[in-house]
Amino acid sequence: MSIVDKQTLADLNVTNSRYKDMVDFFDCTVTLGGRDMLYSYFLKPLSSKLEIESRQHLILFMQKVEISDLLDKYMMQDLEQYLSLPQEPYSSSRATYYLEMVSTNFLSLDFKKREILIKRSIHEIAKITDGLAIFLASAKSEGHSLAILKEYRKHVDCVLEDIDRDEFKQLLNNKFSKELMIKYDYLFRNIKRNAIREIFDVLYHLDALFSVAKSIKGKNLVFPQIEEKTGGEDMITIRGAYNLFIEDAIKNDVEIKKENNLWYLTGANMTGKSTLLKTIGSCVYLAHLGFPVSADAMKTVLFDGISATINLGDNINAGASHFFK
Repeated sequence: MSIVDKQTLADLNVTNSRYKDMVDFFDCTVTLGGRDMLYSYFLKPLSSKLEIESRQHLILFMQKVEISDLLDKYMMQDLEQYLSLPQEPYSSSRATYYLEMVSTNFLSLDFKKREILIKRSIHEIAKITDGLAIFLASAKSEGHSLAILKEYRKHVDCVLEDIDRDEFKQLLNNKFSKELMIKYDYLFRNIKRNAIREIFDVLYHLDALFSVAKSIKGKNLVFPQIEEKTGGEDMITIRGAYNLFIEDAIKNDVEIKKENNLWYLTGANMTGKSTLLKTIGSCVYLAHLGFPVSADAMKTVLFDGISATINLGDNINAGASHFFK
């Protein structure tokens, strides 16, 4: 699905700063990067059955694991600051390192703080890389062969290659010399800078997916069945669809066929017409994200886009209608 406009995102409460939206519902992220990654999912619906089912399987997998030890909001803020430091020439000794650092920062009052940040960040990068390696190895040993996990493992291997294991253990234990600090600061911020960035992105992806897995725990949501566009009759079939933001919501069955795809929905004011339209649209949108939907069961074909022009001042969370005075 590639055709989605801002009006539709607001009408379906995908991203709506005025009221609680889908991002808020699924957001249990720990890191700022994880939240940004989750938000990016909502702006980029998937367009193939393979992509959607892959994300579905990954979220199901994340329901069975625990990665909280890898996620630390403030640690990642420090690491982002560290990786944003300017690249510097390699120093072969402690003396030349200090000469270069002082020549660059001799007017800075934060010289010592910078050195502390560098040392702490080297340890934390080693810890994250090792933690991800262990997590992905355990996933592989349990028979989880999702392609995306293999891709994540490649990024981890890219960081670990050419690193001395004994030195790496010293980094993990946070007991390493000034010489090793100089060596790995240069390695991480210069030679392997892009690989480290990929590691951060892997962590943010896992944070976002783990967030979805946590948010749906104990809730009546299901993963929809995705069908390719064929000559079949059924386009959308939903059993027990309900609005994500209404407690004790009334459920509805929806069936839209290829030859019967135009509805005339009538009824008195404040009887749920807009809510039903939003519910159907939300289910279709979530299905194209690879996320679970608010229904008992759902089957849908892939769509090229989705468009809504409800544009009413309803507040479902507060039970307020456009016509309410």
